[in-house]
Amino acid sequence: MHRVVIAGAGQIGSRHLQGLGKIDIPIRIDVIDPSLSSLQTAKQRFNEVPFNNNVKSVNFYTRFEMTGQIVDLAIIATTADVRAKVTRELCRSVTPKNILFEKVVFQSVEDFTEIADLMSKHGINAWVNCSRRAYPFYNELKKLFCDGDPITYSVQGGEWGLACNAIHFIDHVAFLIDNTDYTISPSGLREVFEAKRQGFIEFSGILQGIFSDESEFILQSRRHSSTPHLISIHGPSCRLVIDEKGGIAQISRMENGWTWEPLTFRIPLQSELTNIIAKAILQKEDCTLPAFADSFRLHAPMIECFLNHIEKVSHKKLKYCPIT
Repeated sequence: MHRVVIAGAGQIGSRHLQGLGKIDIPIRIDVIDPSLSSLQTAKQRFNEVPFNNNVKSVNFYTRFEMTGQIVDLAIIATTADVRAKVTRELCRSVTPKNILFEKVVFQSVEDFTEIADLMSKHGINAWVNCSRRAYPFYNELKKLFCDGDPITYSVQGGEWGLACNAIHFIDHVAFLIDNTDYTISPSGLREVFEAKRQGFIEFSGILQGIFSDESEFILQSRRHSSTPHLISIHGPSCRLVIDEKGGIAQISRMENGWTWEPLTFRIPLQSELTNIIAKAILQKEDCTLPAFADSFRLHAPMIECFLNHIEKVSHKKLKYCPIT
């Protein structure tokens, strides 16, 4: 029987728990969070999932209490500011074989480097939950961009959380073109302001980057606007405009004379993905999500870019980028 630990029982952690509640292989689950209210919410959400005999037990703790035990999969679903600390605590308390990190993974390149060394030392496999790679819709679309030609990828809309969500879209480009080598510019970033989650910041403006194959991305978030964001992807023989929230898209292909055609799709919830991802990791030690090392290469330029912009605006040198 596989043992799974979830560290962090907040919004995303509780959804991972719901997803594990649907798994079709035998598991035991331990949930750790110092907040009793978060644990209570996680219990309530887990109880919303129909009974599953494959889930042999679910235990809730306010601290790591499984000293020395082997954990087949740990899901680190805390906020980014404490994720490195929690990962170190996890590795001191138990022996994890595999780790799934939420994103933004860490707030500094130094934390990435330290945790990468820690996982190498202990032989731990790890992935990052940039989940668009697991969406059936995007796996089908990827086939349209497999000819190696560069693409232009843009996201435009209202205040959609540029700081906390940019990595999702940067990873999406990397997935579509099979490339993690890029540079990024903060020149279009504007305001730095408090995020909805206390203790973290957000940005407005434009974030631009270019990959080594000349694929480009432009991510724009407009302050004080509730306009839904749209994703546009242009390649030499295909172009798309995607409304994820509405579940609709328009596609235009050269082979069809560039006529626009409608598409409909559904973005799966995290509670519908975790069981699939966890099963793949537990049985094959692999999954569709980006490996930790690849995600490190995608996170690092973005974190440095954000830190440079914060320094320019605030005239303060920060060691950590306060995003989550």
